[in-house]
Amino acid sequence: MPTTLDLDTLRALLAIVELKSFSRAAERLGRSQSAISLQIARLEAVVGHPPAGAGPRPDARTDREGCRTYRACAGDDRAQ
Repeated sequence: MPTTLDLDTLRALLAIVELKSFSRAAERLGRSQSAISLQIARLEAVVGHPPAGAGPRPDARTDREGCRTYRACAGDDRAQ
């Protein structure tokens, strides 16, 4: 089981949240949809739950924890 995150995984999460689609995120990042899904599965294993914004209707920017995570990943100073 993985215990750390890599930047590519965080980029994938940001793309999913911004584009609201695993397929479009994969296209933007030049990867297959299955590769993106595997990255999110690894992220889920690290954090212990599905990441906000990576569910069937991804929009982490609308829930409090998801918003904080999104802003932190995106480098937004308002993440705190």
